[in-house]
This record gives sequence, C-alpha cells and structure tokens, in this order.
Amino acid sequence: MQKLTIAGQNSLVVGAAALLTLMVTGASDSKAQDVAADGVVHEVVVTGSRLRRDDLSAPSPTIIMSSQEIQMSGRGTLEGMLNELPQVNPDTGATTSNIGQAGLHTADLRGLRPERTLVLVNGKRFTPANESGLVDLSRIPSALVERVEVTTGGASAVYGSDAIAGAVNFIMRKDIDGLEVKYDYGQTFESDGETQKLDILFGTDFAGGRGNMVLHAGVYDQKSVVFQDRDFSRINIDVRNGRLVPAGTSNNPGTSFFLTPTQINQLVGVDLADFTTDRDYSSGGAGSCTQVQGIRFGRDGVPLPYCDPQDRFNYNTGNYMMRPYKSHSISALADYAINDSISAYTELFYTNNQNSWNLNVASFMPQTSGYNSLLLPNYAINPVLFPATRDFLVSNAAIFDPDGDGNAQIFAAGRNLAEGGYRNYSYDNSSYSMTGGLRGKVPFVGGDWQWDSFYQVQKATEAQNQTGGVSPLRMSLGLDVVVDPVTGVARCRNAYSGCIPINLLGIEAATPEMLAFLTPEKGDQEYFNRDVFQISTNGTLFNLPAGPVATAIGFEWREQGYRFLPGGLNESGPQGSQQPRIDASTDVWEVFTEARVPIIADVPGIDSLTLELAYRYSDYSTSGGVGTYKGGLEYAPVDWLRFRSAYNRAVRAPNLRELYAPQTRGFEGGEDPCDSELNPSQAVQDFCVLTGVPADTIANFVPSVDLSGRRGGNPNLVPEESDTITVGFVASPSFIPDFHLTVDYFNIEVNDSISTVTAETMLQTCYTLLDINHPSCRAVTRLPNGLVYEVLALSSNIATFEVNGLDVAFDYSMGLPDFMGIGTNGAAFKFRGLFGWMFERKSQQIDIAPVVDCAGKMGTNCSGFGNRPIPDFTAKIDFRYVSGDLSLGATLRHIGEFGFVDGDARAAVFNGKVAAENYWDLDASYNLRDSLNLHAVIKNVNDGQPTVLGQGLAGDAGVDVGLYDVLGRRFMVGFNYKFN
Repeated sequence: MQKLTIAGQNSLVVGAAALLTLMVTGASDSKAQDVAADGVVHEVVVTGSRLRRDDLSAPSPTIIMSSQEIQMSGRGTLEGMLNELPQVNPDTGATTSNIGQAGLHTADLRGLRPERTLVLVNGKRFTPANESGLVDLSRIPSALVERVEVTTGGASAVYGSDAIAGAVNFIMRKDIDGLEVKYDYGQTFESDGETQKLDILFGTDFAGGRGNMVLHAGVYDQKSVVFQDRDFSRINIDVRNGRLVPAGTSNNPGTSFFLTPTQINQLVGVDLADFTTDRDYSSGGAGSCTQVQGIRFGRDGVPLPYCDPQDRFNYNTGNYMMRPYKSHSISALADYAINDSISAYTELFYTNNQNSWNLNVASFMPQTSGYNSLLLPNYAINPVLFPATRDFLVSNAAIFDPDGDGNAQIFAAGRNLAEGGYRNYSYDNSSYSMTGGLRGKVPFVGGDWQWDSFYQVQKATEAQNQTGGVSPLRMSLGLDVVVDPVTGVARCRNAYSGCIPINLLGIEAATPEMLAFLTPEKGDQEYFNRDVFQISTNGTLFNLPAGPVATAIGFEWREQGYRFLPGGLNESGPQGSQQPRIDASTDVWEVFTEARVPIIADVPGIDSLTLELAYRYSDYSTSGGVGTYKGGLEYAPVDWLRFRSAYNRAVRAPNLRELYAPQTRGFEGGEDPCDSELNPSQAVQDFCVLTGVPADTIANFVPSVDLSGRRGGNPNLVPEESDTITVGFVASPSFIPDFHLTVDYFNIEVNDSISTVTAETMLQTCYTLLDINHPSCRAVTRLPNGLVYEVLALSSNIATFEVNGLDVAFDYSMGLPDFMGIGTNGAAFKFRGLFGWMFERKSQQIDIAPVVDCAGKMGTNCSGFGNRPIPDFTAKIDFRYVSGDLSLGATLRHIGEFGFVDGDARAAVFNGKVAAENYWDLDASYNLRDSLNLHAVIKNVNDGQPTVLGQGLAGDAGVDVGLYDVLGRRFMVGFNYKFN
C-alpha cells in the first residue's frame, strides 16, 4: 500500500511538472533558486546575514548555485550563468561588446542596473573594475567557486552601500587536495565564437594539518562573432513607414546633408533621378528611391541625390556580436591555525584581461571650429575640393552662400571615414586584491563568540588605446583653409599639429596623408584603489525560552580613490575633448549590528516564531551620515512549512564616476519626438516648430543623425535610498518526500536615484510638458534644419524606480525502477523549476516626467539604445537523469512574450507583441574513474532565433544582444582530471 502511495505522489508531482512545462512553452514563464551540490534546492542562507545559524533559514530569499551548475552551464564567464536566473536581468556581458566598451561582465538583479547589485567573494567586497564601482565577473576564477549565493532585496544593513537590489556572493573552494586540471573547448555551429578555458588548481595541508592552502591559475580565450555572420544583424534595419526596412546612418562615405523641399526644388547641376551611381556602400542598394531629402557626394566629388532610407550607410559590418577576449588569472587562499582559538588567513586574486576589437568606420558630423556647420572658404577656387564639387556649389550659391562672401556653408553634414577602415579599440585591464585577516573565538556571556578582522588592499588599472577615431579638433583645423591668392595653394589657417587641408566631400576623397592627420592614435590610463578594514563578532547574547538570541556587531572603514590620466592628445585637446586629469577619493566609516530573537517555539500551531533585526550607520565623506536597517519575521506553524517576511531600508552612495566624471559629448541614439515616423500630435508638431524644426519640413521630418548628449559628474550627489518588502513561504512537506517549494513576493522602491538622464528621456520630457522655459527644453539645442545638436544632462538625484513581482521555485527527486539504472547502479529523476514574474518595473527619470512601466514592454524608454528590455516572465526548467557516474540533463530556458509601450506606433508592425522565446540545452557528465570527469553541453539545441525589431527598438543588431541568445546553437566539451 505504501508503494502505491509513493507512486501516486510521484505521478502527481511529475504530472504537475509536465503541465508547468507545457504552460511555459506555450505562454510565458520564469526561473531560479537554491541548488546544492546534490542538485536539490535548499534554503541555505549565509549571504545576507552575519549571524550563525543552525536552521539554515532567514527572512530574505537566497538562491544557491553549485560548482556543478557552473561547469555544466556551458558559459565561459560567470555572468552568463547568472543571466539565466529570473532574478537577474542581462546587462553587459560576452555578447554586448558594442555597449560595454571596456568589456565588463556584470550582474543586474531585478533590472535595477548593476551598480545596485553588490558583488562579494567569500563575503567580502571584490575589486571593482574601475571608478564606476562595478565588478567584472569574468575576473572571478569560476573554477575555484564552490557555490554562488544570491540574496535578493536590500542588504545594506548587513553589507553597506550598493546592495539595493541584493548581493551576489561567490564562495571559494577549500576542499582541493592535490593537483587538478580542467579544460573546456566551445564553438558555435556556425564555426565561430571559439572558446578555450584552462584551469590548474592545487591544494594541500601543511604544518601538520594546522594550515591549508589553495592555488589557482587560469587562462580563458574567446574568439569573436561579427554582425555580418548572422542573418538578423547582417544589415542595419529599422521601422520606417510602418515596416522594417534597411536603415543605418545618413553619415555615408562621401558626405551627405539634408535640404528643405524648397531648396531641393531650387537645385541645379545635379541629376536628382540618378539612383544608381556610387551606391555600393548603402543598406538599400541601387535602383530605388523612397524620397530625395538632400545631396550626397560620390566619387570625384560628383553631387548626387540623397535618398532616404536607401542611401543610409550599413554600419553593422565589422561590429562585434561577441568580442575577442583573453584573460589570465592567479589566485591563492590560505589559512593557518595559530592556536586553538586564533587563525590567520589570506586571500589573493590577480587578473589581467585584454580586449582588442573593431567597430565600424568612424561616423561624425563635419564641422568648422566656431560654427555649427561645415564652412568651405573660397569654395569657387579652393583646390582641396574636387572640380565637380566646386561647380555644384557655385551653381547653387543662393543656397550655400546667400550672403555672397565667397564662403559656402553646409548644415548637418554627415560623413563616415570609410577610407580609414574600422576603428580599433584595445583595453588592457589588471586588478588585484590582497586580504589578510585574523579570526577566532572567545568565551563570552552566551558561550563562544566568533570574531573576524581583516584588511584589504585592492587596485585596478585600465589602459585604453584607440586608432581610427576622428579627432574633432583636427577635423575642424583641416577644414578651415585659406587659399593663397597668388599661388592658388590651400593651407590650414592654423598650422597646429602639422595641419593638412582636408576634403571630405566625395567617396575616397580623404588621402592617406589626410587620414594620418585626422585619426591620431590616442590612449588613457585609469587607476582605482580601495582599502577596507573590518572587525566583527557574533554569538549568543543570552537565552530565551524559545531559544538563544544570536547577535552580531562590527565596524568597517573603506577608502577608495580614482586617478584618470588622459593621454597627451586627449589632455592637450587635439582630440577635441580636452579631458582634464582626475585625482579624487572618498571614504566612509560604519558601525553595524544584527540580532535574531526567537519569540515562541514548540507550542501547538507555532513550531517557531522569530524576529530578525539589523541596523547600520554610515558616515560618508561626501554627504554625511545615513542609517540603514531591516526587520524580518519568520513563522513556522509546523516543521515543514515556514512563512517569512522582511522589510529593508538600503542605500547606494554615489560612485567616483558619478561624482567626478568630466563633462563629455557623445552620440547616444534614441528617438526625437518630432520624428514624423512616430506620428506626433498636432500640438507636438507645433511645439517642434517653436523649438527649431522648420515649418516646411515638419510633416515629413525624419532625423538623420543619432542624438548627442553632454553629460558628466556632480560632486553634490547624495546616497540613493530604497525600501524593500518581501513576503513568502518555504515548504518541504513530509508527505511528498524530496519535494521543496518556495514562493516569494517582492517590492523594491528606489528614491533619489542617481541618473544621468538619456538625451531621449530629456527630449521626451520636454515634448510632454510643451513648456519652452522648462529646464528639459532649455537643455536641447537644435540646428537650423531642425536636427538635435546636443542635449545637456549631468548626474543628479532625480530618478525613482519601483519593481515588484513573484518568484516561485521547486525541486523534486524520485527514484526510478532498477531496470532504468546503468549496470548495478540505481537511477533517479530530478526535476527543478525556477520561475519569475515581474509585475511592474516602473521608472521616472525626472520628477515631472511620466512614470514608465517597462515590465514586459518594448518601445520608447524601455528598449533600444541605453535601455535593456525587461521580461515580465522568465523561467528555467531542468530535467535530470542520474545513474552512478552518469548524469544527463535537458534544460528549458524561457523568455516571455513582450508587448509595447502605449502609444508606440511601431507596435503595429509586430501586431502589438514580440513572441516568447524558448531555448533547449542538453548536457552530459560522466566520471570515467575517480580521477577523470568528461562532460559536454549543447546550448540552444533548437537554434532559436530572436525576433528582429530594428535599431530603434533593440539597438544596432536589430535584436537585444544581451537578453536573447544571439549566438545560436553551440557546444562545449571538456574534462576534469585529478592527480592522486
């Protein structure tokens, strides 16, 4: 009878699992939770508290991933594995190289941006990659990781600044005995994106077992994947006139510029019906023209009609989908028992990585110094210009030289430097962390108290080098020429830096000499350092009838500094930016305490009722004192069911970049509300005309250049504050053996959030308020032809965020009949489901701007340049068969369906939704003998391809390269060998 009961239980659980899987593959779903080495979900709470625990439970949900999961994830770097969790929204990583310029790999809990996620190694802050404070997860040696603990919700009362969304803690291995070698090789089924990873580990006891040491050395080598090698990203496309068409940029190889319809009708000396000449570079190809919007110059400076979108330049060629990446790391961990009560320990981590990668040809707006336009002095006789160009300008002097001073003026010219080839960026990054500490135990009131004190020294350097980029100052100098009236020779008005007169009007017009002057090599050096001292103790303060009162107290001091040394060209100004040197530092001291108070235990209806409290006071050198705190309550009516709730107040202090970054101007992308393709209302159109868009173009106004923003640091920033509420339960019913279920609701509100405000957001605010005197409107500068020249926005405490949702996770393990085992081994089936719903992800970039809910939505301010789309449902479901030394797994990764922001006209192109995506992964692991493990993984077996949305909705690739699996089907094979 008992066998029938167990069989019935198994059928019930497996049936429910199958139903949930069908729901995911047909609708929308999410993922994640705690997995120990045996593959079972456990609520092991270490991260998120400093208290010793016997019950391994706490009010804050914690997810645990084992070293086995890391190995079988098929990922070369740790952020890839974390990004498969529903709690994590993919940010910069292996496939976001054109966004994460320095090649960082980060974690972003709850979609609140990675700067609000604290990263720890062995419970201590890890070395940031630079002044942003962000930790590059690729610098953490994955082969040395025993487990990863992810605590969601505010944790500042325990850890201090940055833990607004939670903390990710990587616990290092200490169980290594002897020598281990690990090697993995991977590649896509398109024969690109090759990865190789080699790790060597050694561990041993010494001093008669009083000491232990672990050493690690690792190498990782990742080859590139380029846009043109995937069909969806081969050419740049966007939504135009209600359909996806080739897009790109109007900055093309011969220079183009826009004219009003009236000016176009006045043109002479150009064949406005020539739609075939010199079009080999374009996205649209030859032979057609949707609309003539201006002029472009072909070979030998011949004027030709500029057709939109056919003459836009396809700048996807040469861009990296996955950049080449190399890293070398060395780590050492050691501890030594000085006596029975005191131990000394040290942790050393060193990593060097290099990124050397290409970006498409330089794209820019040719402008003469002191003008918002391209000025062509003495154009009628200027020998730098091609004869065909001079003739065209002379024939149309009424347009280009209306005052008759002999100098032609062209507004909003766009050019890319195809003659110069791809831009090359290289980064050489090094970081190290040295920790030395003492820990032990001492008798106190409630028994033995444990104490820990340590000092950390952390440093990071970043060397940047760029070739192929255009120097704005040198361009301006080279365009500002005078013609000797006697000799007819053109020369630069200012001979600074060996100036050479430049001609940009015509395909291949720039000579090698011009290119050498225009594109000097430049480089910068950045240095970050941080020192940390902490001392803490924890133990039993006293005993209550319900149990011991566990307490922790401590003190922490941190100081961090940043130095920026611009290369000579950047500092002196030939690159046009005149970046200043930066030497800045901040410090903070903190005191903290934590307590766990058992209220009731072991009475009918109350197995346990426990209160948990924490408080931290922080005094920042830049902004003064601030307190953070948490309160949690656990109630277990029976031993297999526990309800938990918690409230957390957390903070994030401004990082050094937000405080002290110099003001710079750069292209950002985004939508101009005056774009006729967005169907602006009549009121918006009228306001567009009031703010600088010509009235005769407003009906068909289509911006041809990316938005530019000027941004920088603000030393008057104060810490962000957040409030987090979590409510949920954990169930491990005894009547369903080996079944575990967790359900948790969360709500996080972030106030006074530090934001730089994108150019697009500032524009949206202005054209929502329609108030020409509002700061958001005064921050916008337009050119005479209506194009946005610049949007001013500095770091400020102006934004708010709110996220709320639900996490559900379960796992189940059951034995299989003997005949399903291999040889004499038994067999088991293990099933785990990780689901996450994001009900709302609201943001307000400026207090008077509209609140935008981006959960499960594509569109303006929710996706595209500068924005990561956030699914409202994701899931990860794992099926596993285990018998003896063999483990076989199949995993479903699910990204839910997206809708669109209300009012976004582009929704109609996709029938109002973006389909859900499912990716199947297969893995196998076999222990050939005790010393050798062989394993293989195939990711995205079904070769799932993302929906193409276009650059406006998803960036240059036309799809979001962080969220979706853009590499396609790929494999990884490897081995682990232990030398006995």
